Amino acid sequence: MTYLSVIFSALLGWLALGEVPTMRVLIGVMLIIPGGLIIVFDKEEPRI
Repeated sequence: MTYLSVIFSALLGWLALGEVPTMRVLIGVMLIIPGGLIIVFDKEEPRI
């Protein structure tokens, strides 16, 4: 299971099944999204 699947499964459960995401899921999403954006937009050369 990837981190992205946690976000999509929570979204699908909310839209299709009417399940409201728990506070733990929301906190996890709030950590995963910025972390992913930092990785994607980091232009610095890798340090060895």
